Amino acid sequence: MMAGSGKRERIHNITRHDIIEFMNESDYELLNILNRTGFGFDRFLKRKGYFVTDNQIDYELVELLVEACSRVCSIRRQNTYGSIQKFLKTLSECENFIFQDAFNVINDCLERRRKIFIASYVKHYLLILKTMMKFKIACNKIVDYTFPAMQNILNSMPAHKIQNLNECQDEYEKLKREVDKFEKPSPVSDEDDDEAGLFRQLSIVPQDNDIVNVIVPDLPCNKIDGPYNSVEHYLSVHFRLMREDMLRSFRDCIKMCENPSEASRSGCRIYESVKIDFPPSYTPDGICYSIEVRTHNEIDILKGNALMGGNMVCLTPDHFRTIYCAILSKPVKASSNKTRLCTTEIRLEDIFIDVLKPDVEYLMIEPNAYFECYKHVLGAIKDFDKSTFPLSDFLVFLEYDNPEPEYLACPDIFKGKKYFLPVKCKTPSQKTASDSKIIDEKLNSEETPKTETILQNTKELCDMTNKKNVTDEAVELNSAKLEQKDESVKENSSDIKTFDPLCYEDWPTAADLELDDQQLHAFKTALTKKVAVIQGPPGTGKTYIGVKVVQALLENVPLTPIVICCLTNHALDQFLEHILKFTKKVIRLGHQSESKILPPHVLENLVTACKQSCDANSHLLMKGDLMKSLNLMQILAPELLGKDYRGDYDEKYAEKKNLCNTLNELLCTQRLCEEKYLQDDIINKIIKDRKHKDQLREGSSTHSKALSTSVLEWLCCSRTSELYEECNSRFLKIKRKNLDKPLGRTNAKLWSLKLSERFECFYEWRKKYLLDLQKEIETGQNIYHKMMLEHYGKQLDSLKIEVLKSAFIIGVTTTGAAKYRELIRTTGASILIVEEAAEVLESHIIASLLPTTQHLILIGDHKQLRPLPANHELSEMYNLKISMFERLFINNAPSATLISQHRMKPCIADLLVQDELYPDLKSYDNVYKYEDIVGVKSSVFFLNHCYAESEASTSTSSSNLFEAQTIAKLAKYFCIQSYLEENITILATYSAQVPLIQTYLEEEQLNIRVTTVDNYQGEENDIILISFVRSNKIGKIGFLMENNRVNVALSRARKGMFCLGNFSLYADKSRLWKCIVDKLQAQNMIGKKLPLQCSQHLKTTFVETSEEILDFIRRGCSEKCGFKLPCGHNCVRKCHYDDADHVLYQCGLPCEKYIDENKKCTRLCYRRCKNIKRLNVDLPCGHKAKQKKDGSIITQCQEEEQKLLPCKHFDTLRCGTDASSYKCRALVSVTLSCGHKKSVSCHKKNDLSNVICYSLKPVIGPCGHVIDVPCSVKFEEHELYPFCKQSCGILLKCGHPCTGTCFSCSDNGIHAMCLEKCDIILSCGHKCRGYCGSPCPPCTEKCSLSCFHKTVCINSCSRPCIQCLKKCERGCRHVGYCVKLCHEECSIEECTQVCNETLPCGHRCIGLCGDPCPYLCRKCNKEDIQTGNPESDFYIQLEDCEHAVEISHLDEHINCCMEYSVWPDCPICNTPIRQSIRYKNHLQKVKKAFLNTCNNEKEIDDVQYLLNALSPPNGVVSSDFFYLHKKIKHIVDTEVKPSSAILFILKQCIMSLRNLIIINEKLRDTNISKSMLLENRMETLLIWICNHLKCASYQQLSELEGQVSKLGKELK
Repeated sequence: MMAGSGKRERIHNITRHDIIEFMNESDYELLNILNRTGFGFDRFLKRKGYFVTDNQIDYELVELLVEACSRVCSIRRQNTYGSIQKFLKTLSECENFIFQDAFNVINDCLERRRKIFIASYVKHYLLILKTMMKFKIACNKIVDYTFPAMQNILNSMPAHKIQNLNECQDEYEKLKREVDKFEKPSPVSDEDDDEAGLFRQLSIVPQDNDIVNVIVPDLPCNKIDGPYNSVEHYLSVHFRLMREDMLRSFRDCIKMCENPSEASRSGCRIYESVKIDFPPSYTPDGICYSIEVRTHNEIDILKGNALMGGNMVCLTPDHFRTIYCAILSKPVKASSNKTRLCTTEIRLEDIFIDVLKPDVEYLMIEPNAYFECYKHVLGAIKDFDKSTFPLSDFLVFLEYDNPEPEYLACPDIFKGKKYFLPVKCKTPSQKTASDSKIIDEKLNSEETPKTETILQNTKELCDMTNKKNVTDEAVELNSAKLEQKDESVKENSSDIKTFDPLCYEDWPTAADLELDDQQLHAFKTALTKKVAVIQGPPGTGKTYIGVKVVQALLENVPLTPIVICCLTNHALDQFLEHILKFTKKVIRLGHQSESKILPPHVLENLVTACKQSCDANSHLLMKGDLMKSLNLMQILAPELLGKDYRGDYDEKYAEKKNLCNTLNELLCTQRLCEEKYLQDDIINKIIKDRKHKDQLREGSSTHSKALSTSVLEWLCCSRTSELYEECNSRFLKIKRKNLDKPLGRTNAKLWSLKLSERFECFYEWRKKYLLDLQKEIETGQNIYHKMMLEHYGKQLDSLKIEVLKSAFIIGVTTTGAAKYRELIRTTGASILIVEEAAEVLESHIIASLLPTTQHLILIGDHKQLRPLPANHELSEMYNLKISMFERLFINNAPSATLISQHRMKPCIADLLVQDELYPDLKSYDNVYKYEDIVGVKSSVFFLNHCYAESEASTSTSSSNLFEAQTIAKLAKYFCIQSYLEENITILATYSAQVPLIQTYLEEEQLNIRVTTVDNYQGEENDIILISFVRSNKIGKIGFLMENNRVNVALSRARKGMFCLGNFSLYADKSRLWKCIVDKLQAQNMIGKKLPLQCSQHLKTTFVETSEEILDFIRRGCSEKCGFKLPCGHNCVRKCHYDDADHVLYQCGLPCEKYIDENKKCTRLCYRRCKNIKRLNVDLPCGHKAKQKKDGSIITQCQEEEQKLLPCKHFDTLRCGTDASSYKCRALVSVTLSCGHKKSVSCHKKNDLSNVICYSLKPVIGPCGHVIDVPCSVKFEEHELYPFCKQSCGILLKCGHPCTGTCFSCSDNGIHAMCLEKCDIILSCGHKCRGYCGSPCPPCTEKCSLSCFHKTVCINSCSRPCIQCLKKCERGCRHVGYCVKLCHEECSIEECTQVCNETLPCGHRCIGLCGDPCPYLCRKCNKEDIQTGNPESDFYIQLEDCEHAVEISHLDEHINCCMEYSVWPDCPICNTPIRQSIRYKNHLQKVKKAFLNTCNNEKEIDDVQYLLNALSPPNGVVSSDFFYLHKKIKHIVDTEVKPSSAILFILKQCIMSLRNLIIINEKLRDTNISKSMLLENRMETLLIWICNHLKCASYQQLSELEGQVSKLGKELK
């Protein structure tokens, strides 16, 4: 039903049949059904619909209900916690059912043996109670009444001989643990909790219990329909919601680690292997580590946000049992933009001890939520309390009784003062800052105020404003303004309106201020309300009004600076650029500005310029933005320039910094002492005794001053590459002697010691120094830890404070406002303006507020994009998507709405005039003057299609290939119509569509901006092309259902808008789209074909696809062009879009120009006209000639004229030339003797003997294929081979055809490798991912072995499994219980006793004790049992495929698999067995055997041996084979443990290479002609080997051996 109809949603009457039906649904669907209001589940329970009569319960129906509730409680998805919580609250409200009737069923069934499975029922009931305890729902009732009663029932159940009580007992123990943990809360409400400010005790940095194995707390909801209870309640709600939004991104990441494909779709990034590079670096901000990151998927450093500085990552060495949170502190470094290996730096957050280890491999996750933003916003909210939070009456309590800003309402500040504004005196572009200011009421009089009077007023103002946080600089500024503008006030008083701002009747009219009525109302509201909400639909001039408000405040209010906040850097830059037109005193915080004129206004640049101004040399060297910043400081605060500023001395910070430097030096020394201890500076530290140093130097024969040289001689060592290896091996032997006591050689002569004693002596020195060094490091680390806990952070820079106070305007993003809040608070700013406030989360605006804020202006439009939290559930269910702007607008805060748009053509704006959007929107006069878009029939058109979308494989986004191709061609068409690329923008509603469109634009060589609709809010362009993407058969249109996004998409264009989408589908699913489509149809602006219109002939052509658009671009409208050329002729081509301006066109008509009196040019029009010489002699032909200087006359006429040649062609000839003998140069097509056609000069058409044909002719080659060769060249049969490009096609040994070319296969005698997938089952049970007929590469699939505790191994097959450290739970009363850990081999055998459990059908279990009971019954499911004798045999159910297999048959099958080193699998379906309680030991043995096969050290040694054997006795490899030898050695030495497949290929190639070396030596004695032929063949084989060292098939290696053998035989 429609929301506006006033009727309630009809609630379904549940029947028994409905309950049986929904039990067939999945758990997740079941949760959605029960939570649906219209389903009526709560009403069914409250009305006791499960009673047959008034006193008789339907026991079987109650059993189904309890089981359904239990299934819902067993869901473990992170994103369903809110839904489960809602369901449990509903269940607790139906207390008669859950606490009385459902409980009484247990007692009745125990006494009367009702037809329900009592053990299963009790287990489900206990699970429901346990889940309610976890979610803190009805805990008191459960603890006080239900739990003790259930304890009595469980004690009595064995007496009733109830079987299968183990599961009931387990659930009871879990419930008991929850009850034991429960502490009865004191009678304090949530509001009292908020009043106590307990949310401030929550950590901002995620802790273990926040993101691992956590139950989501009962979150508050953003209250949008009334006031909050208190300031603390308000702050607590937004702090908890923002914190939960951040934490859920971490939880989702951890969950996605089990399914990496889902991780990429969610935006979470997983890095499988992270190594720590030691030592760490200690800094005043925390401990930093350099890390090396390896990942399976490529990291795109330029695109995307992978490893972005400031984001938080989470590292774990043990699959999230232990976690460490760290900040990415430096940009990522890699060898290329797309890489799988890179390095970066992290800084531990809130951990000040060295906890990361270099010998551990970490798994690292990076969530999609940017932590830097959350960190500062949450910190800012924590800093507020009820005494410091501003504007609480408006923002918290929604009380609007005193709406004026405090500085306007307080008589102590504005007593006797008035606003004044310029009225219709100048155009907006001519207005300056001198047009208005605060003046005394005496300005209304005819007498001009004296300077002394103005100064006195200013002095009084100064005294009064000191009480209200008004800075001295602001008062001095206004004083100066009053003095300087005294005369201008007198001159311009007739152009100024003075009035009391709180008296609305005195305000200038809208016409006076050159505004419309709505703009004037918004202007008044912004200036006179302490919290003003200005709503502006698209194009209505929100920014214009905002800038005008800023200008009015600057000129009338002495409370500077004013803080301007925007969500994005782009929006902030635009706003500040407008403000710079009337004041230069603007300072921008942050470094992300992309503006070209704002860098000089960045605070850091201003501070740097100020510091360097004291140094004359630095002052001269300053250039660019820094020089501009210096000039700006002359305006802002000239008194700060020229001072010798060295900064404030922060004693604690300096002490901490010195400690960090000391620690870093010690750690570096420790590392060198462990690795490079024979360097001179390290040896001097190790050997501390001066006598020992003197002895070593005196005894050395080198007499070197370097102690290291003497020590090396003393130890009989030389500086070779093996120096440290030799020393370390000696030290290792000494260490094994356990030399705990000193050696007692302190007085011995060092040079008289034996060599072994010398090493022992040096080892003792080094060991002692390392121990002393370690103690010193530990002491420093302890001091560092204490200092970080006591004093964290650096004092504010006083110069920054002074510079910032000098500004009129401070521009900052909302995140920056939270980050620099301490700095901004020092300015005492009272006015805050937030642009695009409807797109900003309320918590961000809270963080932007200052304790001194008296005036808040919110400018935006809540009907465009809303805030976008990271978690969708919080956005929808907890109202986190509702901004402060929208909340205040809903609750009737002082507001104004603009209705006149100045941007869009009326036909575009008319689409937004809807009840859901802007029913009152009007268009201003200027938009009616926009010209129509050239090349189309309508400036707005929606191309309605049904081409299906395609979901992106790596994200939740979607794309549409048809729309991408069509929109790229449409963009090309508009560019051909002379529209500039910068005047066209392409928007897509889904991010996956953006790169697809960019791909097709690159093919067209177009540089047009493509972006998403969300990223384009606040921007506009002349022509907008929109791809709406969604088109599918299931009728899903995603967030195209959201009116806000549709509104933004349809309001970006100024002059033309062209959209592609399945608009019929959208109209069926959305009321707004239905209204839009109806309007479009009424104006013929929607259809299945786009009407393109030729701009020359105005003929309309309808196109649908990209091919049809391209065809129209090439062919035009098929009419004759007729374009008027500069020469006066018309274009004779048909309509065309190439060279549409006819710049390159050459007119082929006769020239019409006169080159002399009564004489036209005889050349063609495109050629240059002939120069005319003065003629004075008449020739016989009728032309004139010029007489020569010697008096002779030119007898041969030099004039040119067009003549018709005998061949019927026209050409320009000299007068008198015989046309019959002239060689015509026109091109004609002739048929050559070979049968091909060719264009030749007309005079050559009768003599074709010298014409060469370059066409290709088909020839049958020696291989039997048809080959195309040049027609004019004759080839020998053997010369035709290289021209054959046909596929070889010969069947390989694997049975697949060869994909190589005929020439390549016949040239070297080796066929191409088969490219089909292998799909052989490897010994690990996975399919081979290599190529058919080739050595199988190592398996890269995940191991997936699972234990009893559901710990799944995510390592690759070739690596050892992740060890489960929990106690093994395998065993029973027959064989005992295992006492080892889960990952160890069990200490007990498999139980062979029959299982005593009873199946749900009432029959005995067909399994053995200790194994999960098979779901099949030998009586009920006799036909479903596929192996053994169903009547007598016993079975085990495999957990991987759920097949039940006869146990003896399965034992035999598994033993057979182990014997042949094959992974055990199901005998029925061949599914590999990855989890099994019974066969745990077998699986561990198979895994161990498989890992042993992965150890290929022996194979590496074999290859190394063969490679060394290639070298001749002199050790020098021949130059012919040197490169190949070097490449093989590089693979063996530097490859990270080459696989067995690569080693096998290398082994075969080396053996062939050895034979080729022998052949090469014999070739030297062969005759030249034969030698050259054989050398060519050998070179071909060498090239093949070089290209196939890592990838080759068995057949190729066999054919290589055959070709080498054949070459050797031919040599003989």
